Amino acid sequence: MDPIDPAAPTAPRRLFRSTTNRWMAGVAGGLADYFRVDATLIRLVFVLLTICGGIGIPMYLLAWVIVPREGEIQSIGERMLNRSDQSVAVPPNSK
Repeated sequence: MDPIDPAAPTAPRRLFRSTTNRWMAGVAGGLADYFRVDATLIRLVFVLLTICGGIGIPMYLLAWVIVPREGEIQSIGERMLNRSDQSVAVPPNSK
């Protein structure tokens, strides 16, 4: 919100992997920035989800693939999909 004009619209927040608040891939730091909470809380949630059912690690890995890094437009997954879309067609053998 603009402190000068409180009625001015604000840009929507986007979720990014953090480049500064990170231990591994920046997922927890990015989620903490997005939800405006402490990154330790998000990391604790991932640990608890891993211990209680094992879903924490797959969720973290999935977020790492689909959430772009701070300052980038595309995620790792989007880059991999775009790379496969640009594959070169092999011409048929001519005799």
